[in-house]
This record gives sequence, C-alpha cells and structure tokens, in this order.
Amino acid sequence: MSSARTVRAYAGDWSLFTDWCGMTDAGTLPADPDTVARFLTECPAAPATLRRRVAAIDHHHTRAGHPRPGESPVVRAALGRRVTDHSAPPLMSDQVAAALRDLPSHGWTQGMFGRRDRCLLVLSQLARVPYQHLATVSAGDICTAWSRR
Repeated sequence: MSSARTVRAYAGDWSLFTDWCGMTDAGTLPADPDTVARFLTECPAAPATLRRRVAAIDHHHTRAGHPRPGESPVVRAALGRRVTDHSAPPLMSDQVAAALRDLPSHGWTQGMFGRRDRCLLVLSQLARVPYQHLATVSAGDICTAWSRR
C-alpha cells in the first residue's frame, strides 16, 4: 500500500514523462527504453527522484501489459545501476574460492558473521554488485531463488 504522498509523486512523474514525450514526439505506451533514458538525461534530478520516475513509468507499462523499460540495460545504465550480461555466469577466481572456503559457516557468532561475509563476497565478486550498493543492503532486500541443475 502506497502513501498518498507517494501516489501523488508517481502521478507527477508520469505527467512529467507524458508531457516530455508530447514535446519530443516520443511514444509513451509502450515507451522505447532509449526514450526513457533520454527523458532521464534531459530532465535531470536527484538519483532517488530518477529511480522514482522510472518506477512510475514501469508501473504504467505493467498496468497496460507492456514490458517495463526500467529493466532494460540502457535505462539501468542511465540510472547508474550495474548492467549485467546474464548470458554467461562469472567465473570464480581462485582467490574468491579460497576466501569462501576459509570463512566460517557454523557456530555462534563466527558462523553468523561468516555466512554474512560469504553472502557479501558472492554478491560483490560473483554477482558483481558494486560496493556502494552493498553498503545499503538490508535483510529485506535479499531474496533467494533456488534452481536445480
């Protein structure tokens, strides 16, 4: 459930985007990711505001049954987010493998902190999550997906 303030902010973001699209003869639904990236560049704002604008644009796309342009590499790059190539998994270096082996995984408190450090190591070195993003990660930001190989 969103607050009234958030709903107003999203409505204002969508209105700004549709007005900008009207001025530039760009389509709004579905919007091309390059259009969204250009909008972010031509209507600069604080990083949190840019992310909120993309969330508002993505919301309208989802509601209309269109793919979310905010998930495209060009928009992620415009937001300063990491763009990954999911076609090939990153290779684990010998140093990362050794660090994972050396970190404790059992016991109190060593195991608790060891598991946390393993998670951070995997996120930074294998998933290539930038350190500035890891610094703000909380437990609620992490979800797991299991796959059988």
